[in-house]
Amino acid sequence: MSRHTSWHSRLDAALADLQHHRRARVAVAGDREAGTSALVSAAFDDPLSADGELSVALASRRLNHDSPEAIALTYADKTRTAPHELAIPSAWLRDNNTDVVEVVFSSTGPPLESSLDILHLSDATVLVLSELSLLSPPALQSLLLSLSSKPNLFLALNVTDPSHTSALSALSHTLSTLLPPSSSPPPHLTLISTSLATTGLDALLSPTPSYTIFQTSYNSSGIPSLLSSLSHSLSSISLPAPEGSTAPSALQLQTASYILEKAIHALAFEGARIRDALDEARADVAALSFVGNEAGKRVMSELGVDESGRMRIPKDEIVEARKQLESLLDSRFAWWKLPIRTDDLVHDLSTVVSTSYLRSFEDLLIFHTGRLLALSSSLLPKIDDLLSTPSFSPSSPPLSSLYSPTHLNKISQAQLESRQIHSTDLSAPLVRRRAQITAPGGPAEVLQAKAQKQVVGATSLGGGSVLGAVVSQLGDLAELGTNVGVGLLGVTLAAWILQRGWGKAKKQFFVDMEQRVTGGLEDDLGAAAQRLVDRLGSWQADFV
Repeated sequence: MSRHTSWHSRLDAALADLQHHRRARVAVAGDREAGTSALVSAAFDDPLSADGELSVALASRRLNHDSPEAIALTYADKTRTAPHELAIPSAWLRDNNTDVVEVVFSSTGPPLESSLDILHLSDATVLVLSELSLLSPPALQSLLLSLSSKPNLFLALNVTDPSHTSALSALSHTLSTLLPPSSSPPPHLTLISTSLATTGLDALLSPTPSYTIFQTSYNSSGIPSLLSSLSHSLSSISLPAPEGSTAPSALQLQTASYILEKAIHALAFEGARIRDALDEARADVAALSFVGNEAGKRVMSELGVDESGRMRIPKDEIVEARKQLESLLDSRFAWWKLPIRTDDLVHDLSTVVSTSYLRSFEDLLIFHTGRLLALSSSLLPKIDDLLSTPSFSPSSPPLSSLYSPTHLNKISQAQLESRQIHSTDLSAPLVRRRAQITAPGGPAEVLQAKAQKQVVGATSLGGGSVLGAVVSQLGDLAELGTNVGVGLLGVTLAAWILQRGWGKAKKQFFVDMEQRVTGGLEDDLGAAAQRLVDRLGSWQADFV
């Protein structure tokens, strides 16, 4: 459970606690080596009690190794036991209207989260320390730092002989270096000796009870003084509630105020961690993005993409492509060969276009696509390494709280897109525009249709002229020379019309190619190049 989530749940518990009046709550906590259980037993055992089960219940509550970490002690007229609770006829619990929770945790690790909730939500806390280890265990230091601003915090140093105060001086020095300067009152320091208290209680159980030994040992143990200090702290803040009152006590309000303050501090700390993590993530992304962006700019510049986003096709490439087509149309499809080769026009144009039209430029595009692939291959391991760091892991704090299923899906898609670069991505617009030249309804078919129309018109005119001359000769309508002249004139006129019309058709063919193919190709190529460069950086768009 994250730090801010724990305080969120504690704040909810504190708010719910204010809805009714309750008994005061005291937590007594320490590791197994500190003598926490011995302190609680010595504080609430009464060998002379009429309830003979009290001493047995206190002695047996932690005999099992699997006993719970936290055991509650409440007041009752007769002793009753439960797995997590012990009800006892304690005058101190009755007179102070208080419940006690004993928390005994491992000496090698921190308390359970549920035990930490108990410690923070209690009205007073007694942290029991061993004179051998003091505050040397890191888990104990962390616990004390977490509780340092808590009101009514007592540090009970369990020693063998309370008359020797050297251990208390060492503890005071440790606290002065460990705890940060704070406006909160410092914890109450006290010396106790559970061994002396046990000696005093055992004196009452002997066949000849010794009240002198009990009074001397028990009173010297410091436990009565600790109980008196707790009673004073609880009673000085909280007044007895009127009969039937449900209003929260001053102790409850004090505890809720402490929880609210700690929750605010925890959220502020978590916010600072998130801010620092975001700054670090932004710096990592910016450093890696700079490499990719600079390489992308170089490729765009070498490809000739201008500020308008168009990729300029080299003029010599366009000139060479036009020469190839003009050579075909001027030689194989000269105007005088059209009547017998018109049907082959689209096929032959397709052959020349597919084999020679902007082929060198296409090779250049494939080469630059290969460079982008190489750049992608060099960046992907670095991207994967970056995205595997805790800053970008949805399961690692502190940024884990910022991720959502939608965000995770975007991240997955971005990572996939950054890898989807193919060798034909950049040259695909050229291939597509090249195919439009000879596609149905394209410039080649339009040229063929015009050639066929010109051939039909010229054939009709020439044939008609020859036929008219023949008919005139057979019918003796004119002299032979006249008829031959008329026929030759018609054929010459038909040839001139065919030549002129074919020339116009070829000019229009190249105009159509410029408008429908070459011009649009520069826009398509520029957009394709930009998409490829953007795809290299798509991985970073949804992170920070």
